[in-house]
Amino acid sequence: MKVISKLLVVFFLTFIFVGNSTIAKENNFEEIQKKYPNATEVLTDENLTKAEVEELEELSRKIEKDMADNPDKVMYATPVDDN
Repeated sequence: MKVISKLLVVFFLTFIFVGNSTIAKENNFEEIQKKYPNATEVLTDENLTKAEVEELEELSRKIEKDMADNPDKVMYATPVDDN
């Protein structure tokens, strides 16, 4: 029983050591794009600047206004909720 316990402890410690050494470091998008030129970045609230957020809000307002002004063109469109 002691041998099995020691083997399990060694296995567990080895697993922890290997796991810690292989954890991927966080890269920024510019570094990734240098390696992979066709990479695209998923836009989230964390990686948008204030100017980009304002630009997206302005675009959203323009789209909503255009939809209100041209209901015949958006007759079959369904709104997308943020939820």
